[in-house]
Amino acid sequence: RASKWEASCQVQSWMLQFFELSSLFWTTQLCTMLYSKIYHYLNKADNDPGFLMVKRICSSTVWLLALVLTIIPAGMRAYGPSGAWCWIESTAVSEGDTGTRLRFGVFYAWVWLAIAANAFLLFKIFRFAKQAGVAEERRIFGLGLYPVVAILIWVCPTINRIALSIDPEHQSRALWGLQSFFEPLQGFGNILVYGMNPTVRTELRKALVS
Repeated sequence: RASKWEASCQVQSWMLQFFELSSLFWTTQLCTMLYSKIYHYLNKADNDPGFLMVKRICSSTVWLLALVLTIIPAGMRAYGPSGAWCWIESTAVSEGDTGTRLRFGVFYAWVWLAIAANAFLLFKIFRFAKQAGVAEERRIFGLGLYPVVAILIWVCPTINRIALSIDPEHQSRALWGLQSFFEPLQGFGNILVYGMNPTVRTELRKALVS
């Protein structure tokens, strides 16, 4: 079991918090930019000043929000051993159970908020695509897998953390195993969905044969 103040434990805690959040927020950025392009900049070039401003705002928000949500637990000295790895450490109910509140307040609530935002934006995008024609609808259909992938990845970790908050003395090896398997797959899932985009596949083929 790692000591709370070991450098490796603190580094792992910071990296897990920052990169897992930013990886998911990146999908929301992509959905937001596509929504903005379709509804506000459809007939304008990609280098339109207004659309470029949207891109800059989205990119800045992803990194800044992930950083703020990472600094908050650090400022409360909450990073430490958290079950199978280091993250926001477990705290006793007698101590106010700060660890559980932080886990849901600065992580899981934002995970599911991002998933809900993606689902809403993609619903609006698909509705537009259906009106635009079958070809356009098929071209962006793969984006609908972003919230599906996120739900598959985060449902088990969320259930495990809820179970731990209810009864921290009885931990489920099965839930820990499922969380350990699914949680690291967010970035891999994003790559698979992004790679399904026809434009991306075309550019990859060009790069491979050149």
